[in-house]
Amino acid sequence: MSERLALEMVRRGVAPQDTVALCVDKSATAIVVMTAVLRTGASFVHLGIKNPVQRQSAILDACQATVNVSLLIVDEQNKERLAEHKSRESLPGLLVDEQFIASLPPATEATFPLPTPEPHYAASFTFTSGSTGTPKGIILEHGSVATSCQAMSDRFGIGPGTRILQFASYTFDASVGDIFYALARGACVCSPSEQERVDNLAEAARKLQINWAFLTPSVLSLLDPSDIPSLRRLLLGGEKPSPKHVAHWAKSVSLHLVMGPSECAIYCAGSEAIKPGQPPSTFGTAAGCRMWVVDPRDHTRLAPIGCPGELVVEGRTVARGYLHNPERTRLAFLGEKDAPWLPPRPANAAPRRLYKAGDLVRLEAHDATFTFIARKDNQVKLHGQRVELDEIEYHIKDAVCDIDSACVVLNTNNAPGHRSRHPLIVFLVFVRTSNAVDNVEHEGSTLSLTPNGTCLLRKAKEHLSVALPAYMVPTLYVPIHHVPFTANGKRDIARLRQIASDLTQDELQAFSLTEPKSNKVLSRSLTPQEEQLRDLWVDVLELDPSNLGPDSDFIRQGGDSLTAMHLVTAATRKGFHLPVSTTMTHPRLSDMASQMTLLESQAQDASPDPFSLLRSSSDIATLKARCAEACKVDLDQIEDIYPTTPVQDMLVNAGRMRPGTYILTMTFQPPPTVPLDVFMAGWDRVVRSADILRTRIVADPDAGRLQVLMKSLEWDFYDTEEDFKARNDHVEMDFGTRLARLGIIRKGPSGNFVFVFGGHHALYDSFMLSMIFERVAQYCKMGKFDSLSPFKNYVAYINKLPLQPSMEFWKTTLEGSPTPSWPPVPEGPDATNSIINQFVPVTARPAEFTFAIIAQAAFSLLFAAYSGSDDVTFGMTFSGRDTPLHSIISTAGPTIYSMPFRSRVNRTTTIGTFFDAVRQANLGTVQHGHIGIPQIRQASSDAAQACTFRALFAVQPRHLAIPSDVFGERLSFHEEMGRLALIFECVTVEGGVDLVVEFKNASLKKPETEVFVNQFGSLLQRLVALPLGTLMSDVVVL
Repeated sequence: MSERLALEMVRRGVAPQDTVALCVDKSATAIVVMTAVLRTGASFVHLGIKNPVQRQSAILDACQATVNVSLLIVDEQNKERLAEHKSRESLPGLLVDEQFIASLPPATEATFPLPTPEPHYAASFTFTSGSTGTPKGIILEHGSVATSCQAMSDRFGIGPGTRILQFASYTFDASVGDIFYALARGACVCSPSEQERVDNLAEAARKLQINWAFLTPSVLSLLDPSDIPSLRRLLLGGEKPSPKHVAHWAKSVSLHLVMGPSECAIYCAGSEAIKPGQPPSTFGTAAGCRMWVVDPRDHTRLAPIGCPGELVVEGRTVARGYLHNPERTRLAFLGEKDAPWLPPRPANAAPRRLYKAGDLVRLEAHDATFTFIARKDNQVKLHGQRVELDEIEYHIKDAVCDIDSACVVLNTNNAPGHRSRHPLIVFLVFVRTSNAVDNVEHEGSTLSLTPNGTCLLRKAKEHLSVALPAYMVPTLYVPIHHVPFTANGKRDIARLRQIASDLTQDELQAFSLTEPKSNKVLSRSLTPQEEQLRDLWVDVLELDPSNLGPDSDFIRQGGDSLTAMHLVTAATRKGFHLPVSTTMTHPRLSDMASQMTLLESQAQDASPDPFSLLRSSSDIATLKARCAEACKVDLDQIEDIYPTTPVQDMLVNAGRMRPGTYILTMTFQPPPTVPLDVFMAGWDRVVRSADILRTRIVADPDAGRLQVLMKSLEWDFYDTEEDFKARNDHVEMDFGTRLARLGIIRKGPSGNFVFVFGGHHALYDSFMLSMIFERVAQYCKMGKFDSLSPFKNYVAYINKLPLQPSMEFWKTTLEGSPTPSWPPVPEGPDATNSIINQFVPVTARPAEFTFAIIAQAAFSLLFAAYSGSDDVTFGMTFSGRDTPLHSIISTAGPTIYSMPFRSRVNRTTTIGTFFDAVRQANLGTVQHGHIGIPQIRQASSDAAQACTFRALFAVQPRHLAIPSDVFGERLSFHEEMGRLALIFECVTVEGGVDLVVEFKNASLKKPETEVFVNQFGSLLQRLVALPLGTLMSDVVVL
């Protein structure tokens, strides 16, 4: 039959590499039509019988822009589509049914042979939704489909006795597998009618005696193993299955989890038969292709084995690309030059194709299988936090046994107040026997909650509030008859959002589970000061004020160290003093409000008078003259002199012991739209405001270490990059010299100027640099910038703090601490450093603790394991931006400080208790770390030993942020580490954490350091996922 129809198509003008559009219902005839199209050497594209005319037209437009669409085939049920598309004069139509095919001449009477399709010919076009609203066409070739047929048929035992359920919609690429896997191996394609697949799938499957099927988890939830007793092998994919799916089906059938983006010819991997109790996240090994795991943020680097990364598929099954969309193709499909990790290509072999799947996976070291972690784009962002919707659904179903299925949706309704009040909506399908809903038939998509249902869901909401951060708790609970599906068998999120948009005010009231005012969770009304603080929370965390009461928790509402800084800044602008440390130690609104005080008179903001911070015995004139001589400047160039901080002293000493260390050099290529004069003017004005950039440091024989503030900072100019390199190879930053340098290379690689920034670490930290560069960008764009606070205000504050309480603290804290023993002392002459960069996906955290605390706890545990002791000491770096100085957030200068951190692991406690112990230990170190390591050493002999730590750990709330619209591309970045063998930095980013690990090659070898980094990432993921009540003895560290 297919041969006769193929010959007729050729007679009607269908040629190899043409495309035939199909608009047909499910039937045996439709399968004959598809096969016939392929036999002509052409490709087919399904317009979708349920698609509106506009979408069908968009698909035809996309095809006709690139290929010749030579025929539109419809069946009897869709013949009106011919009239709808008759305006396309170049597209002839043809109605095909069994009678039409039977009327065609026998193939033996043909006067010409059918063409022989080539492997590179397109076989089918699959259209999925595009982010721009235009359908996105994926081009699968004959060779891709044929390779998949062979590999997957071998993997899953398809042969003459196999009866495959053809459930997937023709617009879903899985239908190609259902049909052609079977036909290629002599199996039977069992295709229910369109009505049967929607209305009574179980009955149709029983009647057809199917024994092999591919279904999505959403569709499988509608079935029970007893519904299809003939089923022997079940493939599950397209969505993330739940443990319930595995537990329910693995006992009755051979259950396999498969994976396959539409861009990779149906499936690219499949598991062995899953056993009951196995996690539903493994999808086995590759089939018909090779799979790689790359760094999610840099596909030119492979992720280490056992470490999460993005899946890349390589092989003949990979699609040609996207139809008429070269830019999207370039971003998703890689060439060999984009994958330097590929092994050499054999001689005369075809160029290799690779596709970035957008899935975060892990290659397991013990069995070489792949584990699914999350979609890179299957998370939503609320209040700056990444949210995995699957996690919320799991907790809802765990809380209410009457719920059959739950679907959490991000509300995109922009009606006033709608999205802010209900950012997350959960749609619920209750079991038939539940008394939570009124099952009386009525119009509409929603059901009515009974009083018992409302009570049940209120308890569920309380359960969620305990298990999840507040921003992850849905505010609208909508009962529906059933979860709607798309034609591809996946949840119809657009339809669910429409249901939410159509809710009446009465329904919104009922489904928000609002309690009567007298029963409201708010234990009492807020005081005036609590109301002011609440308003600050609302602004910073984007919260609904009606949901906040005296007992609301800042961290549970989504607060962290970065948002705490924004809160402190907002409080300062309102005239309140609120240190960052207070937001962490007093997270409850009423407690935090009690610690928030009114700022004293603005005089506190005024900078100390010039030279007023010097000792009263100092002869200012004489000292000024000595400093001018030390700096080799004229006397009138000096604007002020004041003491250095302990951290500055330490950094200068370290840099002098190892020349060239603790110095940063960066070069940038600003875009041509940024004029040089405006750019330089921006820097001049910011340097005037940020006194630290005009600072030099001297060692005076009488007054000790001093900061000498100059009136200006001169620019350096270079003709070319070679000129810059020649003049800066041996530039020193030492006592009396410039510690910040601004330079211009007049002619860079693109002909535009290049900007050079250099600085000694004694003048900056990452937070301060981000502020400086942001202020320059503000000036270049607006002609003004946010004010900065002079560093001397911070110097004045810490110089007033008493020394003795801090010395006592360190003596007590470090008493009996063991001498640091890991990493090993550097051996040999190799003084070079290496850096490892790695991304670790982290989707959520326990509500009670910040990410920084959990990361520090993970490092403590791993460090203890490597040191062979539960009592260890390593270095910690803190930002210093929680110093109780109300201008601290805008202070331009290095407020960071490093200190020994002692960690004692008690294996008999819970991880929640351990997290709290880390948090409490930090409180003391934050209060007493400002005195600096040289002073801490003098507290006791134990303290001196503790200060010999060889590893330093830090958590940063963000990367160095430099506005690219003004500074353009960063051409180079160079910063030397000092004596430490290991610097381990965690930077919180969207969706997880970036690890930046620098180590000395003479102390640690790269392979062992990579293992350490991988172990940290895995441990961190375990700690954020484990219940807080888990015993420390049950935590797997290595």
